[in-house]
Amino acid sequence: MRRYPDYKESGVEWIGEIPKHWVAKKLRYFCSMKSGNGFSHDLQGRTGLEIPFFKVADTNTPENAVEMLYAQNTISLQEVSNFKFILHKPNSIVFPKVGAALLLNKRNILAQKSCIDNNMMSLYSGLSNYKFLYYAMLNVDFKRHYRAGGTVPSINESEVGNIPIAYPTLSEQTQIANFLDRKTGRIDALIRIKERQVELLHEQRASLINQIVTKGLDPNVEMKPSGVEWIGEIPKHWTMTRLKYLGESIIGLSYKPEDVTDNESGTLVLRASNIQNGKPSFLDNVYVNAEVDEKLRLKEGDILICSRSGSRDLIGKNMTITKKLEGATFGVFMTVFRTKFFRFISYFLNSQVFKNQSGLFFTSTINQLTLDTLNNFVICFPRDEKEQYQIANFLDQKTKQIDALMEAEQRKIELLKEYRQSLISEAVTGKIDVRQGLEHSPCMFKGSLIPR
Repeated sequence: MRRYPDYKESGVEWIGEIPKHWVAKKLRYFCSMKSGNGFSHDLQGRTGLEIPFFKVADTNTPENAVEMLYAQNTISLQEVSNFKFILHKPNSIVFPKVGAALLLNKRNILAQKSCIDNNMMSLYSGLSNYKFLYYAMLNVDFKRHYRAGGTVPSINESEVGNIPIAYPTLSEQTQIANFLDRKTGRIDALIRIKERQVELLHEQRASLINQIVTKGLDPNVEMKPSGVEWIGEIPKHWTMTRLKYLGESIIGLSYKPEDVTDNESGTLVLRASNIQNGKPSFLDNVYVNAEVDEKLRLKEGDILICSRSGSRDLIGKNMTITKKLEGATFGVFMTVFRTKFFRFISYFLNSQVFKNQSGLFFTSTINQLTLDTLNNFVICFPRDEKEQYQIANFLDQKTKQIDALMEAEQRKIELLKEYRQSLISEAVTGKIDVRQGLEHSPCMFKGSLIPR
């Protein structure tokens, strides 16, 4: 795209050159920064009151992708007055100010007067186009500005106020915001299409696995009732059994914080974070210098299962151990199912049949898959090991093809997101001139609670 005719140095390394008539301006000169309030547990869980009370988790709901339109908690105006809570203005930019969420660089816009919790901060300017400010803040990486000395990352009002942004005239801000609304809207629509394609491929993969591990490969085989509602009929020569008759369940290693060491002197302890999409991930490793019983040393073919977690969605996540991981161990929140039938059973553990049974044992307070529960899972099982291998080989081939398609679509999504961020960065720092050929209509959001 076209550039501005003249540039100058901004004096800020990460901004670089800016158009000659722009300035690099610290946020404190045209914005007010306000942190949120502590939110008593006694006040949480209520809806339908006058004022939304947003927590960090609310920024991640699909309804609040840009504008904060849905709150899981509300509070009355009288309570706002009684507790002296801060009311943050409509069109304020809000973001996490503490913890790992701060480093994700999430930004959202308040759609109406709201309260926010004390893990968040708002940024408001009556002198700027709020949408331009939103996009400009998306170009600010808090990793450059937060305090790194404490136990958790955090940033305060003073530190945010000292962050500079490239600052054009108000009319240009509006033109840039309108341009980015239109362009990012198109990109987001493409991303949604690609994400839906990935979802459909996931569904296709899951459906294929479920079909094959319950019906086999021969469409003409004689069937019989399984006796289990969510399994239905199975091949007549298959049997219904429980996992405990096919292998051994082993709970993981318990270790102390002082046992944690490094990869030079320790044993790798695999945890839930080391399983990503059924494959090993080594971005978050823990090593321990502790005695590990030989039984807790991983062997090729072991099926490693997440059996306890604060997140119900992680329970049952699993992968099959390859030769490369032999000798490592696994944490106490994990379970290994050790069986010579691992190739077939690993697919069973990734089927809807397994998920259906898992859901029967969760409660509102405990998310865990006990050894007793796992051992007593019902499985439809082909007795012939040759047939098991044929099924596993078939699923290896078909799932590999589907996985390749999903990876290709996922890469396209990543490229679109990178392009989106690059476009925002180029526009809000003046690297491209978007002033010509734009409709100068006000910024609008479908479903917004506020008239513009």
